Amino acid sequence: MRENLFTVRGILNSLVIFATIISLTSLYSCKTMTPEIKEQPQAEKKEPLKPAKVQIETKTPYVAIQKEISGFSLKDLEEAEYTSLSAYKGNAKLIRGLFRKKNAPKSLTETMVALTNHTAFGKVSGKDGAAAILVTTTGTASFYYDLAFVIKEKGKTRNISTVPLGDRVKIKSLSIQNGLIMVDMLRHKKKEPLCCPTEDVTLKFALQNNKLTAVK
Repeated sequence: MRENLFTVRGILNSLVIFATIISLTSLYSCKTMTPEIKEQPQAEKKEPLKPAKVQIETKTPYVAIQKEISGFSLKDLEEAEYTSLSAYKGNAKLIRGLFRKKNAPKSLTETMVALTNHTAFGKVSGKDGAAAILVTTTGTASFYYDLAFVIKEKGKTRNISTVPLGDRVKIKSLSIQNGLIMVDMLRHKKKEPLCCPTEDVTLKFALQNNKLTAVK
């Protein structure tokens, strides 16, 4: 009887020890198998991009930059009729410095000829008159510049000669010096894009038989 009691106690102790081992093993497994959850950092709030401010420079192309001469005014150039333009073969009669004509009766595009702000008054090859630079567009990306010389006869203006300066050149200045018309401008070098001329030149013109002629 006594031996049986010791045997039962031994079995109970073994069961307690076994149960304790199982509990510890389960607890350890839970800790190792449960993934550690880290707090995700909150994304920074970005302010929406604001549109950039674009400043558009506007210039009126009908302002004289040189003084007028007696009996000849800027208004005479603004109302004159110009001929032999490089991009318009008809006569362009300006009204307040501008000529407009549709390219076709139902066309949405039109040809425009405008007097630029480059004008000069004086004596060229002994003849009193005015030099003016005009720009012509036919509704495309091109802008053709022409130099015109205008005289006044019996109170009426007359464009006696016109020469082309080029497409999308950049005019820097126009003047009359020592009987010659001087045009400071940027024109295109070979293989240079039409948008961006970089060749700095000064063109000189005289009147020969009432025709503008380039001189050195």
